[in-house]
Amino acid sequence: MTKNCQFLSMRQRQRGFTLIELMVALVVLGILVTVGIPGFQNIIRDNRATSISNELLGAVQFARSTAVSGESTNRVVVCPVCDDPNHDCNACGNDWQEGWMVLVEGPNEVLRSRGPFPGGVSINAPALIRFSNMGTVMGTTGDIDISIDVELGSSTASRAMTVFPSGFSRIDN
Repeated sequence: MTKNCQFLSMRQRQRGFTLIELMVALVVLGILVTVGIPGFQNIIRDNRATSISNELLGAVQFARSTAVSGESTNRVVVCPVCDDPNHDCNACGNDWQEGWMVLVEGPNEVLRSRGPFPGGVSINAPALIRFSNMGTVMGTTGDIDISIDVELGSSTASRAMTVFPSGFSRIDN
């Protein structure tokens, strides 16, 4: 009887994992991390592309609504940010990686701006998008196509945006 009591009391004191259980858990965790990390990078990349394209779409729509609001008789422009102290969009070129600004031409009053992007972001767009007080795009007779590419790791997520001559804009994919 004393042997059974000793055996039970020893068994009750033993707690925790065995070395084999711990090794199996670590192997399973390693497999899950190896499989999960690339998928998580794809989600991050896709979300960045969607976020940047939605921001740019919002800036274009804000510029158009400001142009038609009647607050200013001047044209409203979306263009890349540059170091020009006068905020002259014509001097800024078409390097959208430094961000963009929405401004009223004439006094060149900046209404909104967006700073530079992290590495791996590429925006291909014309030097500026100008809206008249009727909400139409000035300086073009065709659609303005904008592409936004976000590279993360070895893959790229792309979004396309179109601004129509009527001023309507949308994200195509």
